[in-house]
Amino acid sequence: MPDPGDYLKSIWTEIGMPDGPATWEDLVKAAPLIKAKHPEIQIPIGIGMSQELDSNMAARAMIWSFDGSVQDANENVVLKSDQTLEAVTFGVRLFKAGMNPSVMSWNAASNNQALNARQTGYILNSISAYRTAQDNKLPVADDIFFVGALKGPRGTRWASEHVMGIYTIWKFAQSPDTAKRFLLDLIGHYRDAVLGSKLYNFPSFPGSVADASVPLAQKPDAGARWLEQVTANDPFGSNPPSKLKPISTALQWATNIGHPGPANPAESEVFDTFVLPTMFANAATDRMTPKQALDDAHQQVKKIFEKWRAKGLVAGGSGDHA
Repeated sequence: MPDPGDYLKSIWTEIGMPDGPATWEDLVKAAPLIKAKHPEIQIPIGIGMSQELDSNMAARAMIWSFDGSVQDANENVVLKSDQTLEAVTFGVRLFKAGMNPSVMSWNAASNNQALNARQTGYILNSISAYRTAQDNKLPVADDIFFVGALKGPRGTRWASEHVMGIYTIWKFAQSPDTAKRFLLDLIGHYRDAVLGSKLYNFPSFPGSVADASVPLAQKPDAGARWLEQVTANDPFGSNPPSKLKPISTALQWATNIGHPGPANPAESEVFDTFVLPTMFANAATDRMTPKQALDDAHQQVKKIFEKWRAKGLVAGGSGDHA
C-alpha cells in the first residue's frame, strides 16, 4: 500500500502552493502560513510522533529522505550519523512550526480524523482517509489531493510501504503444493485485488496486474502502464478522476522498513517498540537534545540487533556505528 502525502488543496492554494508540498522543508514553510490564514486549524501539519503505525512510517520516511537509516545494506546498525541527526533536528523544527503536543498521543486513526475534520492541512498516510471521506459523503473529500514522497535537503525521497502482505506456508501444512498453487493464482490475478481495494492495495510485482494475454517478458511494463491508467482515471468516483495519479509512481519511492537493507527481525522489533517516533518525540518536546535522543535510540537499536544476531537471524555487526 503506498504511503503518499494527503493535503487539502484549498488551503495550500491559499498560501501559494496549489500542488502541495514537494520537500520536507515546504512543510516548515507552510505551517505558519496555514496558521495565519486558518487560526482554527490547530495542527497545520498532521504528522504523529507517538507509538503507532503512521508515526513509525513518518519517522522512517524523514530519516531516509535526509539520507540516514537504521541499518545499511549489509545490516550494520548506522542510525547514529550526521544525516539522522540532521533529520531529528529538522523534526524538532517541524514540530515547533506546525504541530502541538496532541500528536504525541495520536493513534493510527488520528491523522485521518484530523484531515477529514479539516483540523490539519497535510498528513502522511495511505488513501484510506480519502476513501473514508468519500464513503461518508463528506464535503472534504473533493478537497483532498495527493503528493508522492517528499524530498530531503539533497533531493532524496523515500516513503514507507504502508503495509505489505506476507504469505507463508507452514512446514506442517498437509497440502503445500495446493497452497503454492493458491499463492500463484492470487498473485496472478492481483488486478482484482487492486480494484477490490479501490486502489488501496498495490502490487509488489507490477506484472501481476497486466492483462493475462500479455507475454511474460512484457508483463512488468504492461502492469506499470495499467497502474498509470487506472490512477489517472479513478473508477471509484474521484473528483477530478486524475486525483490519484501521484500514487502511480509509488513503486519508485516506496520501500521496506529495512531500507537500504532487507526487512529482518531486528528491524521489526525496532518498529514494534517504536524506537524512532519516540526518538523524535524526545527531541521535539525538549526532553532530550536531538543528539541525546539519537544516542539513546542508537543504543536501543544496537541491543536489538545484537539479540537477533545471536539467534543467527540478522547479519552485519562489523560495520556498526559506535
